[in-house]
Amino acid sequence: MNIRTATLADVPALANIAVTAMPDDPQWDYRFPYRLKYPEEHLAAIQNVYRSAVEDEASAGTVVKVLCNDKDEPMALSVWDLLYLGKASGGMANFAPNPNRPDASLVRMTAFLKAFQAAHDKYFDSVYGNKQIRLRVLCVHPDFRRRGAGEALCNWGFDLAKQEGVPVTIVASPMGKRLYARLGCEVLGEYEIRADGEDESCTEICMILRKELRAK
Repeated sequence: MNIRTATLADVPALANIAVTAMPDDPQWDYRFPYRLKYPEEHLAAIQNVYRSAVEDEASAGTVVKVLCNDKDEPMALSVWDLLYLGKASGGMANFAPNPNRPDASLVRMTAFLKAFQAAHDKYFDSVYGNKQIRLRVLCVHPDFRRRGAGEALCNWGFDLAKQEGVPVTIVASPMGKRLYARLGCEVLGEYEIRADGEDESCTEICMILRKELRAK
């Protein structure tokens, strides 16, 4: 297994990993309740998201790292916003609500973004400003799980954070929370995502790499 920076040639593989692995995170089906009805549109939209992330590497301080098998095929991915660089990192703008996506619920995507931004401001940005590294996405293809891929990708960002003396901030799924806690992260708080007028909701967890583990 080796870790490298993703290229545009990797975009189809990145999208395949995401659409295969991310439904284990409750917010995925919450935002994209029609993904099974419109699989081609769903895949195309996710490809656009990861193409944007790879293209943003130079200008926006977003880095996409992949862990590959022996054939150099990506089997796991991570997206990092290197906010400490002071660039206009927002990363993966295509996650914003899009009324033209048939696979998605516009009201739920809007609720997701609103809750996500409020939680980031409360737990991360109001405290650390740009002095942070944000782990935006971590996912491992189901066929490649339980081989240390997620931990290896986390350690890439954690090592960088130690070198730069900044925290790593994470919004975790319930499943991801277990991995991050095992690697030394702590919970700062949780937040609910719920669209107005709906009963269905999901919960995400705000975490941070503990201070003693990010010391130089």
